[in-house]
Amino acid sequence: ERYLAVCRPHHYREVQGRSNRVIIYILPALLAALAINITKFFEVETVEYCVDFTHCGCGVISDQYHKLTEMRLNKDYIIYFHLWTWIFVTGIIPFSILIVLNWKIYSSMKRLRQNLTRRTSAAVGIRDVLARTKQIGKASLSLDTVKDPVSGHLIAKKRQKRVTIQSKECNLAMILICTVATFFFFHMPRLLTSVYEAATFHKQSNCTAKKLDYLPLWFLYSIVAMNVMLVVNASSNFCIYFFAGKLFRRNLMKLLGRKPNLSPKTNGISTCGLLCREQSNGNYEEE
Repeated sequence: ERYLAVCRPHHYREVQGRSNRVIIYILPALLAALAINITKFFEVETVEYCVDFTHCGCGVISDQYHKLTEMRLNKDYIIYFHLWTWIFVTGIIPFSILIVLNWKIYSSMKRLRQNLTRRTSAAVGIRDVLARTKQIGKASLSLDTVKDPVSGHLIAKKRQKRVTIQSKECNLAMILICTVATFFFFHMPRLLTSVYEAATFHKQSNCTAKKLDYLPLWFLYSIVAMNVMLVVNASSNFCIYFFAGKLFRRNLMKLLGRKPNLSPKTNGISTCGLLCREQSNGNYEEE
């Protein structure tokens, strides 16, 4: 969504009106999740066993328990699907896609900022030239907004609306980049420990056959730390939206009865603060 809004805004506006836009996102995710997890239904089986207590007058007692199937205990299945497939599907592939998309978003934001900066310089230069020529009486040029105030006001409002939308999309993109960076930081240990476990599986199997432990102590501690980091990542969205989302922070401050501080120094961790907002007279002011 943020990639289309920032990098392909025209296509994003076209698809926003489609009623099946949500299904396009949800249905592939559901199908992919089902395809990846379908084997889970064949990893466990139910076994019934009986215990003879006739010697004590209790009769025969039957019960059921669950055990791993032969497929789940197969070494090739463990190595190539349970370990490496999950590493690629839940780690390497998503990480690569997020890196590419967010790099394109960042590049588009950087180009947008440069374009706005150039347009600011050009607008200031034109106004200076017109002001000087009018002062020395060598030209009778005037701005279209002076000739037709109503038309100039409408143009200024359109520019203001366009830049406001761009600034909003840029801020949302910045929130996404912060979220993805947090995701990378907290999920990288999970990926590294999974790769280590997959790479040393044969040694673990040999040690297990000899009734020995192979996994070092630091690996066991890292699993605990990894679980803590995953919990922290799941609860970090509030902090990201508060520090990087200007609208969220402003509304929260308003809800708490406090006046938000809109000074440039405390305006959030966002490169959107470098974007410029057009005023009705064609000027730009730093947001």
